[in-house]
Amino acid sequence: MPESELQNLTKVLREGIISSLEPSDLHECLRRETKVPTEPEAIQELNNENIHTGREAIPAVLIPIQEILAPIEALDTVISQSPDLEWFKLKKLFTADAVNSLWTQYKGISNDKNARSKFSKQIQETLKSAPADTLVKEISTKFIEEKRDVITLIKESLIKDTREDWKTKYGLILPDEIPQLNLSQALTIIRSQKQEDLLLPAGTGSGKTLAAIATSRFNNSKFTLVLTPAAIKEQWVNNLNKFTNEDSVHVLNNDLKEISSLDSLIEKAKNYQDRKHLYLVLPYSNLSKEYSPKLVEKISSLPIDFIVADESHYLKAHTSQTAINTRRLISNLRNQHNGMNKTPFRTLSMTATPVLASVDDPKNTWETVTGSEINVAQESLNTKVSRIREGIIPSTLPGNQTHSEFPINFRLGFGPNHEENLIATFNIDEDPNKDATRKDVLNRIVSSQHPSQIEAALVRAKAQVIANHCDSLEKTIIYTNYLDNKNLQNHNIIDELKDALKHKFKGDQIAILTGNSKEGLEEFKNNPHKKVLIMSPTSMYGIDGLQNVCSQMIIASLPWTTALDQVIGRLARKGQSKPVEVIIPSVRIQLDDGTYLPDYDLMKMNIIESRQRIADAFLNGGSLENVLPSERSLMNFIQKRIEALEPADLINKALEDTDSAEPLSEPIQLSPEEPILDSDETSSKYPNFFKYHSVIKWKDSRETHKLFSTQGEEGIKFWHAYHDDLDKLHGDKVRPMDKLIW
Repeated sequence: MPESELQNLTKVLREGIISSLEPSDLHECLRRETKVPTEPEAIQELNNENIHTGREAIPAVLIPIQEILAPIEALDTVISQSPDLEWFKLKKLFTADAVNSLWTQYKGISNDKNARSKFSKQIQETLKSAPADTLVKEISTKFIEEKRDVITLIKESLIKDTREDWKTKYGLILPDEIPQLNLSQALTIIRSQKQEDLLLPAGTGSGKTLAAIATSRFNNSKFTLVLTPAAIKEQWVNNLNKFTNEDSVHVLNNDLKEISSLDSLIEKAKNYQDRKHLYLVLPYSNLSKEYSPKLVEKISSLPIDFIVADESHYLKAHTSQTAINTRRLISNLRNQHNGMNKTPFRTLSMTATPVLASVDDPKNTWETVTGSEINVAQESLNTKVSRIREGIIPSTLPGNQTHSEFPINFRLGFGPNHEENLIATFNIDEDPNKDATRKDVLNRIVSSQHPSQIEAALVRAKAQVIANHCDSLEKTIIYTNYLDNKNLQNHNIIDELKDALKHKFKGDQIAILTGNSKEGLEEFKNNPHKKVLIMSPTSMYGIDGLQNVCSQMIIASLPWTTALDQVIGRLARKGQSKPVEVIIPSVRIQLDDGTYLPDYDLMKMNIIESRQRIADAFLNGGSLENVLPSERSLMNFIQKRIEALEPADLINKALEDTDSAEPLSEPIQLSPEEPILDSDETSSKYPNFFKYHSVIKWKDSRETHKLFSTQGEEGIKFWHAYHDDLDKLHGDKVRPMDKLIW
């Protein structure tokens, strides 16, 4: 290999790109420098891109083994020609990525006997022909051995006598409705016996709960700590009782009194028989309270040797109290275990969305769960996640397992193939009422200080289109990312949707499912009279049964993250007997100059798709691109396309119409915290605080200074009025206005 080409390949390898190269692209990639577009360029292109919604099942295609392993052969060449290079630091990563690629191929053809036979033959031939001491030979050997163990375990799970033996030996019960372990469950068990830290990126309905419980039993983990969202703690308790034969499950609720109940568990752990297993189910919300440090100290004394972090993306906010306390707890437990035991301390992170919005999400989560800091501030984006990828179980690759099993029909109100009846169109002088709505929506967009405010206005604009697509004879779910304003109760998205639906449905035909209103779930599932369910983000996790009664979902406002798959997964899951129809309406607004506002929903969907591509690249070991326009940059882009108001008019407009300035949202509580000021009594007692707070709460200090510095006396009056109420709220605490240096 020429020296110049070797140097280029060296650069590619250092950036972690090699594992994603196709053979036909290899030499081109060696010689080119990839141009990374800037955010302004990316945001300009978003409105013109086509939307990829092809989450349909991928047919079984047998990819030649040579194509999968070609990049690894290139790496072998580099290592042989440049033994002084530190490639061996990357060896584990490339080996893990390549083995996962082989598993992805195998999973894609697992239902085709002939394809499986050809695949196995290719692997055996590759193993025989590969030179000794090469990565290709090592990878082929590892996959063959791992596949042998996995298939053996799956076959054993089919045998009745073996299942009885497991019940006696491991205390693991497989009910009759589970005829066998699936591939990802078996692979998790096998890998956990050799790797201490694993990430299972399992989709909805993939059986990850059983995978975790079976892993604890096969590894003879004596004490397992299950970290979980509060919404699904009861499901964990039920499943532990279902799959185990011992009365050994302890659950903590959100209560300070629960700490004292750990004393009996500590005594029980000391005296437990060797063959028994204990489980402690701990909701994440317990780790964000004032009493959390005491709780951490108490739990740290327990002989825990296995951590299961379910919906582990709850820990992605590195500086949240939940993540900080979790990190401290796991570090304490690991240190205690390693100091007293020779057996491994294991962790298993499980989530359908390891990358929600940024490649830093899995990095932060991994550091919290495993306690190992990944200090890669000076390294490339691709190497940032290299150590995490070594622990990935390829359970849902490529794509979401749910969406490969259940057909989904996407009907979009945007993009090149949009449907006109899914678009709320507002043209100039179309009619007086619609033109008034058009102007109101545009004003709300311009005065928005946060993307949620724009989306609240758009939900109002397309409410009638949403109503038109609700079938009065069939059940329909309406998902909205934003709900209401708890402090200023004059703009409620739920009321907006209910008002639009009143011509088709009576009030008692509509059910509500939010973080504060959960009774609507059972009503919708069990009462044939309930035809519409309005659902919020906080209800996404731990819900089952909707697929048995409904197959249509209308998304009023898209989530900003790859959690879109989680939303759709409420219907596209085991038990669904019909094709799932997902309807995403849009708004078309004409500006005063006769042109149209860029399609916000189309551009947002493209951002979601780009984040999904990063998630796929992370899971598959591909090259990562850090070209993600932020929510705020999209908001600014849309606002600039509308005739700008003067700064003074912006403040006056916000103060006159405060309900448009406060975000109408109920965000997913990744790090649950107690609200500070949320009562009606407080908001009525200090109206100026909430009124002015709505204008500046989403601005940073630089933006706030810029806004008020152009207002002269008006800006100073605004600032004082806000802080007068703030001082009253603080009472005898520090008064910020007393600390100002003029």
